[in-house]
Amino acid sequence: SSGINAEYGVDSREVLCEPGFRVDILEETNADWHKGVCKGHSAYFPTNYLEEIPETGGVLQALYDYTKIQPDEMSITAGQVLFRLEDLGNGWIYGKIKDSRGHVPSSYVQELEDFK
Repeated sequence: SSGINAEYGVDSREVLCEPGFRVDILEETNADWHKGVCKGHSAYFPTNYLEEIPETGGVLQALYDYTKIQPDEMSITAGQVLFRLEDLGNGWIYGKIKDSRGHVPSSYVQELEDFK
């Protein structure tokens, strides 16, 4: 199982995984913490800082801020990591950030090619 990790340091031997870095889960220690590997370093990560990677779509990063206009759209902030669930064509994607889902202009996001 894998996830996306928000910025979080772990005790004195900090492993800082920024948004968009992959965390490979080694062990689900309890409901609040998972042991994982990020950037080659093993550490414990708070569960609420991780998000499951959907099997379809891709990992994207917002290039610009976008404020939703229609109820089926989703607001994004530049630098934010999101998942593409579907390419809708006509310049729009259907994406997901945590529990939020909605349409986002495809010109406002880019593939995270170095997602590893």
